This record gives sequence, structure tokens and C-alpha cells, in this order.
Amino acid sequence: AGPARRILLVGIDLGNSGAPRFYEAGRGAWSGIDAGRDRILSHFLLALRQARIRGVQLACSSPVSLLLDIGFPADPLPEEPQASCPVSSS
Repeated sequence: AGPARRILLVGIDLGNSGAPRFYEAGRGAWSGIDAGRDRILSHFLLALRQARIRGVQLACSSPVSLLLDIGFPADPLPEEPQASCPVSSS
């Protein structure tokens, strides 16, 4: 197998840190993401640029992610698993 040519980022919203996480009931736990948001996004932008230089496609599956605002293309997850993406049981 060669190097990855496509990487899909899942669950990286970065814009809803005040909302409860999917596993939390009621009020969610505090998150420091807001304080570091600009720094975090700048590093994702650097990763996107470097990936493009290397011929690797990065995409984001979250329709509400802040990554979409900095140039990550949207690529929603398929409803059904695809045969071209086998899952190893080992």
C-alpha cells in the first residue's frame, strides 16, 4: 500500500464548544477550544496547504465545521459503508 491520497476528517466542528457533547446530558463540560480557536484553525490551514503540495486531498465530513470556512472541501459521509473501504477485524 502506498501513502494516503485522501483523508476525510470526521467530528471536527470547532464551532459548537458551548453545546453538550453527544454523550453528555444537559449542560456540557467546559472546553478550552474557544481560547485556542484561531491557533487551532491556523494549524489546520497549514496542514491543508501541505497536503495539497503533496497531492493529498483533505476533506471535512461535518456540515457545520469551521474547517469549511478556511477552505476544506465538504465531503459528507455516505449513508452505507462502501465496499471500497474494507474494515479489518484484526
